[in-house]
Amino acid sequence: MASQGGRRVRRAVRLDERSAIAVALAGGIVAAFSDVDPTGDRVVGRILVGLAVATVSWAAASAPWWAVAGATGIAAVAVIDPTLTIIGAVGFVASLWVGVRKRDLAVVRAGCAALALNLLARSELEGFHGASAVIGIATGCALFVFGIRRRRRQTRKLAWGIVGGAAVLATLAIIGFGLGAVRARAMLTDGERLARDGIDQLGRGEFAEAAVSFTTAGEVFTRASNELDRPWARPSQVVPVVAQNAGAVSDLAEVAGRTSTQLGEALAEIDPEQLRLVDGRFDLAAIEAVAAPLEAVQASIDELDATIDGSDSPWLVAPVRDRLSLLGEDIDENAEQLDNAVTTARLAPQLLGGDGTRHYLIMFTTPAEARGLGGFMGNFAELTVDDGRLTVSRFGRTTELNLGGADPTARRITGPEDWVAQWGRYGFVDDAGTTGSVPWSNITMSPDFPATAQVVAELYPQSGGRPIDGVFAMDPYVLSVLLGFTGPVSIDATATELNADNVVEFLLESQYEIDDRAERVDLLAAVSQVTIDRLLSGGLPSPVQMASGLGPVVEQGRLVGWAANDDEQALFTQIGLAGGLPELNGGDGLALVVNNAAANKLDVYLDRSVTYDVTFDPATGQVTGTATVVLTNTAPAGGLPDVVLGNALELPLGTSRSLVSLYSGLTIGAATRDGAPVSYDAGLDGEWSTARQQVTLAPGASTTLTFEITGQIEDPADGYRIATREQPMVIPQTTTITVNGAPVS
Repeated sequence: MASQGGRRVRRAVRLDERSAIAVALAGGIVAAFSDVDPTGDRVVGRILVGLAVATVSWAAASAPWWAVAGATGIAAVAVIDPTLTIIGAVGFVASLWVGVRKRDLAVVRAGCAALALNLLARSELEGFHGASAVIGIATGCALFVFGIRRRRRQTRKLAWGIVGGAAVLATLAIIGFGLGAVRARAMLTDGERLARDGIDQLGRGEFAEAAVSFTTAGEVFTRASNELDRPWARPSQVVPVVAQNAGAVSDLAEVAGRTSTQLGEALAEIDPEQLRLVDGRFDLAAIEAVAAPLEAVQASIDELDATIDGSDSPWLVAPVRDRLSLLGEDIDENAEQLDNAVTTARLAPQLLGGDGTRHYLIMFTTPAEARGLGGFMGNFAELTVDDGRLTVSRFGRTTELNLGGADPTARRITGPEDWVAQWGRYGFVDDAGTTGSVPWSNITMSPDFPATAQVVAELYPQSGGRPIDGVFAMDPYVLSVLLGFTGPVSIDATATELNADNVVEFLLESQYEIDDRAERVDLLAAVSQVTIDRLLSGGLPSPVQMASGLGPVVEQGRLVGWAANDDEQALFTQIGLAGGLPELNGGDGLALVVNNAAANKLDVYLDRSVTYDVTFDPATGQVTGTATVVLTNTAPAGGLPDVVLGNALELPLGTSRSLVSLYSGLTIGAATRDGAPVSYDAGLDGEWSTARQQVTLAPGASTTLTFEITGQIEDPADGYRIATREQPMVIPQTTTITVNGAPVS
């Protein structure tokens, strides 16, 4: 600075404008290829970043050396990366050298400024979102102001005029978008509401209603898109931060309009009534026809979801982000259900005999006598499906299969290996490698249905049956749902009309009051046969109503299915019908499995509770825990038929004997019973560790088993994870899990 008559005069820096411009342009080009994206449009963003860095670097050619040194110093610290920090330090030293030499060296100043801005553009500074951007913008503004202040008057006026003009244009662009947004806001709100209504209706299977909602939403979104695409709204696409919001809303409106219209058109082609079972037959052509529109629906939903995900930027203002999030959540909640529908429509024709006759075995079980799958198999049916027509080709009792086959003493089970290792000793593999005399009485001992079903598929043809393509198992709770579809049924053996409300209590308890044993043992078969005959002769409700009614019993494991075909089995797994042990995926696991070992019906009265207290180290993934199992026999000592209270072991009436298995995803260690150390039979069932004990309980008695568990969770950074499986019994099991003292829902 010089002084003239007491007035300080700013010294203009002498510089080679061409060299400064060349250095500035080089810095701008390099910056344009950084990851900075101020608008959401990569091309526009590169141009803006390049121009901004080039302009500031050019202005910084005349900035004070200490301003340039400060910028390079800030960049060296903020850039985090060691290599880039060293480069920044070199720029800082170069800036100091300019100050020491007291020379203009405009090219060096411009180069150091370009270096600092490029480093800040590549900064990964943690903290609040935009911290790097704030530092970079503040540094750039400071360099520009300090540099321009030392240029000639004419240059200063031109530079500030350009900056002011850009600010005015940006303001006008924002105002233009604001006008369009105000006009489109109500439309976007209505369109979003209609789209969410359509998604909810689609989830409920209300295809016609969903078609109307989506078609209307498409019209509304399209009008909103037109408003946002007016000429006065388009310039906002190049204003940083505003551009992300404008682009997100504009893209969403455009894509939502198109996809909603497509959804409406596709859903209008689906008639759920054509997918029902009528007079024992499914229309396979109608099922095949629905696959294409369902796939179109899925493609449109996926496109809309991808647009929402692509618009998810931390720069979005809260109202825009919240609207996108709500719509995205609704889509995500229904995505799995839609995927299931598409896969089912694709595979249903072959499952229903479209490519050849299929044979399925249906196992009817009763949890009054517990088995690992849920209950004892008392009866079975063979279902034949040919070109969509369903017929029951055979009904029978378990004893028929125990005695069936050309030579019951020669039956062999070859796998699965884990299943045979766990359960083979209970009548499936004897010393000669053949089954015992009553393998079908224990066929449901394992809680893992896919493995059990493979055994069934191997054993059934050796027991007088034909080769089968799949296996299903259901208990009285499933029959209750089916009776809700068919209405009440009457059985000759009882004067009671059975309906959805009383069939479970009757089959689990009241039926045992019938004195005639021959009539009593056929009751489950009779109720099942009449119910299924009624279904096949009349008709099933729509697939959506079926899924809604059967969903709870599928979730509880009371209705399970297996298919020999790998693709069909994958579908059963996908829709939760497979009934397999949950996959652990590197986490913990907990399940309690009870098998009746006294051949009575006392499991109606068996109360079970499991408490699992876990200590988890998130740093190492180490787990130590104690599983406490309390079993209580609430049965009376008398007043009920002997078939309920008695047993085949000459134990007092009302005494239960159970084979109790604890399943864990980790290692099971020491065990106690009522405080005293006990031994147990240890094993492995797939990924799961098992500990098995026999427990005998007098009427009203209770016992407590404890098991020490240790192990390690994979990927502990993801937190403690546990898979659970509850055996579908009569009295629901009480399960309490705490991790480091906090309950796990």
